Amino acid sequence: MLSTVDPDFRVRAVPLADGLRRQMQATYLAVSIASGLGLVALLLASVGVFGVFAYIVEERRREIGVRLALGATCAQVGRSVVAITRWPVIGGLSVGLGLAIVGGFLLRGNLYGLSILDPVSYLAVAAALGTAAILATFIPLRRAMRVDPAVALRAD
Repeated sequence: MLSTVDPDFRVRAVPLADGLRRQMQATYLAVSIASGLGLVALLLASVGVFGVFAYIVEERRREIGVRLALGATCAQVGRSVVAITRWPVIGGLSVGLGLAIVGGFLLRGNLYGLSILDPVSYLAVAAALGTAAILATFIPLRRAMRVDPAVALRAD
């Protein structure tokens, strides 16, 4: 127990937990701000991945229509588009993981009580970005497969 003096000179006991809580408020604020910025960065990265892959699939809309007009099934077209977008996702996640590990080693002096190689965090971020890439591939792909092949052949 800490003790403080009231203005009328009575000694009042302050629980140790309250004193520690007041001292840690700045740390909690910094952690909250850093967590918020991390979530914003993850959201921006997900939106970026979605935009890039949606653009890639949209650019291939005519090709998808031609393939469907020539008799390809939707599953075959879907596999070909996923094969095109698979490698950039794998490469980006690999490079990002490597940079995250290097960044963790560079910042290890500031990471009190945290593991530099935290597999849960790495897997959560990879899952979020992978999900964004999958959605970014399949949403425009589904839209492109609905186009009438005759319209796709006449386009341009």
